Amino acid sequence: MKALLRALRRLAGILLFDPAGMLLVVAFVFLVATAGGFMTDLHGWWRVPKDNNQIIKIQQQGTEVTILAPSDNDQPVIAGTFIDDTLWVFLTDPVPDTMFLVYANDTLKGFNELGEPLIVVRYTVDLTDWWRDMVSGEVIKMVQQGPDVTIWAGEDSIFAAIGTFADDTLMMYLNMPPIMDTLLFVYDFDLLRGIGPEEDSMIWQRMPYGLWSPVFCETKFIDGHESDWADSFLVAEDPDNDAINGNPSADFDKLFLCHDSANLYFRIDLVGAAAFPHSGDYSDRYMILLGTNGNDNDYGITIWSGYSMRVRNNLTGEETTLYSLGVAGNVIEGSVPLSLLGNFQRYRIGVGSEYYDDWIYLWDFYDRIELNVELRSCLGQRAILTPSPQRAIDAYRIVPLIDTVIIGDLEMYEVSEIAPGSIRINGAIQPSAVTILPEYPEFLGEVMQILFPAAPFIRGYEPMWDSTMQEFVVTGGEPNTAGALSIVGQAPFIGHRSGDANADGLVNIADVMFLVQYAFRAGATPRLIEAADANCDGKVNIGDAVYLAGFIFRGGPAPCHR
Repeated sequence: MKALLRALRRLAGILLFDPAGMLLVVAFVFLVATAGGFMTDLHGWWRVPKDNNQIIKIQQQGTEVTILAPSDNDQPVIAGTFIDDTLWVFLTDPVPDTMFLVYANDTLKGFNELGEPLIVVRYTVDLTDWWRDMVSGEVIKMVQQGPDVTIWAGEDSIFAAIGTFADDTLMMYLNMPPIMDTLLFVYDFDLLRGIGPEEDSMIWQRMPYGLWSPVFCETKFIDGHESDWADSFLVAEDPDNDAINGNPSADFDKLFLCHDSANLYFRIDLVGAAAFPHSGDYSDRYMILLGTNGNDNDYGITIWSGYSMRVRNNLTGEETTLYSLGVAGNVIEGSVPLSLLGNFQRYRIGVGSEYYDDWIYLWDFYDRIELNVELRSCLGQRAILTPSPQRAIDAYRIVPLIDTVIIGDLEMYEVSEIAPGSIRINGAIQPSAVTILPEYPEFLGEVMQILFPAAPFIRGYEPMWDSTMQEFVVTGGEPNTAGALSIVGQAPFIGHRSGDANADGLVNIADVMFLVQYAFRAGATPRLIEAADANCDGKVNIGDAVYLAGFIFRGGPAPCHR
């Protein structure tokens, strides 16, 4: 270590008189780096097949690993260590625990904290899907082939742009006269973040269920018994007893719909017990119709006498018989794979009880529920913060970062009734802009979009050295009742990294160069002195550059952890 220190000092003396001498530092560091062995780099995107193909991101610096999950996931940011092709993951929630995974051929195999087999596979991002502008609500369709991307605008798919996607960056070339421009977006957990043609911030969110925004229900038992569907579903209601034959078994009361990433779940509540009263010349059925692109019946879910269920794609004529059906009393419920239903819009839904009349050779309705559906949420009032995760270093950006909070599903009143001037974040931060949006993914109905400066928000949590989940509070109220609203949200925060002298979120050779410049050439001062003090001796000097070089290229001790 002393020899390395002397070498750096000699190089620093050259730098005092020869700016080109910086090249010697680069050459020296390269020589140190080539003296070590090869280490597998886990940095990038991975998917967990067992966990519904959830996407995670792994960040690696030396032997230290950080695992990040999407912001809408309740799991915390997880730390780990990667040594000898073995990833040790240190869990803290709900209780401290450890699991390990062994790397081979872009696959991590091992056991989770419960001792169950676990496989994690490296994920190559593919942008092919529907995407929604989180501010304007506009939708686009992207199709990716290799690095080439084609973009269509709107539900009518009007050609809008071409682009290239590489290294998590989408370069989009607009071709919509009079707008001819080049836009840059960065991929992050199924979000694309960038700057629009009018220099405004844009965030596009992947729509994994196509044009139907996801609506979840918490408990689903498709087993012939009444399910606890909590208080959350897409609901169509028919409060009147109006079946044309007066039979309560044909009279609808409610329709419940929700889905996860694999299946659509439905439940039909009838006024009377489910039954098929007719036989012979008449045949009965229950029917749910799902539509796309303005049609009402592109897909049909049909429940026949004997309670067999078929799903028909009316666009292709293909029919599939399913057996995931339960009937108990006045409740009929079932599940249908989303792969059989394509991309349908949530407001194009109808349900009916029908009979076939041999006299006129047509199906007719006993009863039907019109498409006057409403949405209800079991999640309660919520606040979602973007960007996510928040990074401690963003409090020191030269160009200030603007954070966004979305609130909705309020219990007391509509978001339009909240006085914008009453809104505060964490009790003190005043928004720079407040907007009402007609809809937002995974919220039901109108939401409030709140923009505010990130720097004072992030500094309120300092000092931060770990990656953790932090709570934030949005308060406000109606015009004369400020403070009546209080919503608590959670968001992941990535703390400072010891050794990150240039505050770019990484610990690498750039920090060594930064410290050399700072120590010997009156270079820029580290934005956070504590982070630049890599060896935790209370000073920032050439010793920290030597310490970092040893860590980066020789497998030496990691920068001290506070």
